[in-house]
Amino acid sequence: MRPRKLYILILFLLSAAAGRAQPVWEPVPSPTTHTLRNLHFVDSLYGWAAGDSGAVIATTNGGMNWFSQRSGVETDIYDIHFSDRNNGWGVTWRLDTLPYGTMLIHTTNGGAYWKKVPWDEPDIFLLTVYFSDSLNGWLGGYEGHMYRTFDGGNEWRPEGIVPGFCSFFPVLHYNFYNSQFGLAAGGHVDISGVLWRTTNNGEDWTSNCYSPEPLNAVYYLDSMNIISVGGDFEYGTGIVRSTDAGETWTYTSLEIFGIAKAIDFRKPGEAWSPLTFANKMIYSFDTCRTWNVYLFPELTDIFDLKFVDSTKGYAVGSQGCIFRYTPEATGVRNSLQYSDNGGKKINIRNYPNPFISKTTIEIYLPDDQEVSLNLYNIQGELIKNIYNGFFESGGHEIYLTDESVPAGIYFIELRTGKSSARSKILKLK
Repeated sequence: MRPRKLYILILFLLSAAAGRAQPVWEPVPSPTTHTLRNLHFVDSLYGWAAGDSGAVIATTNGGMNWFSQRSGVETDIYDIHFSDRNNGWGVTWRLDTLPYGTMLIHTTNGGAYWKKVPWDEPDIFLLTVYFSDSLNGWLGGYEGHMYRTFDGGNEWRPEGIVPGFCSFFPVLHYNFYNSQFGLAAGGHVDISGVLWRTTNNGEDWTSNCYSPEPLNAVYYLDSMNIISVGGDFEYGTGIVRSTDAGETWTYTSLEIFGIAKAIDFRKPGEAWSPLTFANKMIYSFDTCRTWNVYLFPELTDIFDLKFVDSTKGYAVGSQGCIFRYTPEATGVRNSLQYSDNGGKKINIRNYPNPFISKTTIEIYLPDDQEVSLNLYNIQGELIKNIYNGFFESGGHEIYLTDESVPAGIYFIELRTGKSSARSKILKLK
C-alpha cells in the first residue's frame, strides 16, 4: 500500500472513531406522570415499575413500550417484585381507615388484575418485598421487621433476627446469592447504615452498622464480593464493600452530593447508581473503585434502574420519567452529561437549585484551560467574579457561599478562551 493511501486510511479510521456516538440515557414515552420509585424485570421482555399514588406500569416487549396497570390502591407503592411473568407483589400502606398499617397487593396474571391483601397486624409499616421463586418470599420495613413466606404469601411468619444495636432500624432492600446466603440493607438517617446477613436461608439474621448513612441497595458480584450503596444529605453518597462474603465490610464516602438509591451492573466491572435529589447518576468502569458523573435534566430525579442485558437498561424517576440506556445513540448527546472520558463541550450546573446559603457549582472541561466564572443578575449585570484561574480537563466543583447576594434569579457563566456556558440559578431567602 502506498504511503498516501495508508495516510488517508488512518485519517478515515481516526475520524470514524472520533465521530462514534457515545452511550446516553434517552427518554422514552411514559404512560404516567406519577413518580416511579422502583423497577423490576424478570427477563429480557417483562418488566414493571411502581411508585406514587398507586402507579404501576408494565412492559412486555423489553421496555420498548410501557402501559399502565390498575393496582387497586391510591397510596404510594414502596416496592414491587415478581418471581416470574405472572406472580408479583407490591408493598403500600393502609392510611384511609384506622388502624393504619401495611397493605400488600398481589397478582397472579402479570398485573392484569391486582388484589389487595391487608396486613393483619396494625401499626406495622413495611417497605420492601423480595421473592426468590413463586413460593419463597421476604418482607421488611420499619423497626427492623422481617417476615418470611414459604407458600407464596398465604402465610407470613416473623424472621429470626438476632438482637443488636442496629437490628431494629428500617429494612429497605433484600438480595440473595442463593437459597442459603442473603443480605438486607437499611438503616436510619443521621444514625447508621445497616446490613443484615443470613447464612441459613433466613432462619437467623445478624446485623451490624457499617456507614453513617442508610444503605439502600445491595448487589452480589459473586459469592465473595458484595457492594452496598446509600447516602443522605449530610454525608452524600457512600459505598460499603465486602470481599469475604459479608463477614467484614469497608466504608468509603464518595463525597458526591446525592443519595444512591440503587445499583446495577451493565457488564462485569461497569456499575451504575442513581443519585436522588441531585439529577444525576454515577457510573464506574473499575468495579466501583472510581466514579464518573452523568447529569440528567434539571428537576429529573432517578430512583431505580435495571439492565436487561449489556446493551439495554432502563431507569425510572420523578414525574413518571423513563430513560433507556443506549450504547450507540445516533441523536444529540445529552448536553448536561460530563465524564472524564467522553465530554466534548464545557458544561456547568449547580446544586442544590434553588439554594438558600450555599450551592455547589459543577463544571466540566474537555481539556486544560484558563477559565472565568461569573455571577450575573437577571438584567445581565455582573454581580461578582466567582473564580479566575487554570483548571485541568475533567469535572470540578466550586462553592458559592456569599451571604451578601440577595434572594433572586441569577445566571452563572463559565468562560474559556474557546467557548462559554451559562446556567440559571435561584437563591431563596
